[in-house]
Amino acid sequence: MSSTFRLYPIPLRARVRLRRERNRRGWPLTTVAEKLGVTPEQISRLETGVRGIDARELSRWANVLDLDIVITEAKVNLTSKKELIA
Repeated sequence: MSSTFRLYPIPLRARVRLRRERNRRGWPLTTVAEKLGVTPEQISRLETGVRGIDARELSRWANVLDLDIVITEAKVNLTSKKELIA
């Protein structure tokens, strides 16, 4: 199993913030794409949630837009069905 944490889709709140910050700077998709070394289509798919992103990519993107980033992973607790009956 890969140790890379992948967000799919990127949470709506984060996508809106990234797009808002890009627009605030007056940057078209091509500007961010060039800074990240990806295509404008990839940026569009990330902003719309069609494509997921790993933590490293998201960190680079936030850095380009001069944003702080905090990523937390949700906890999942699994309980045996036998424990629920007891």
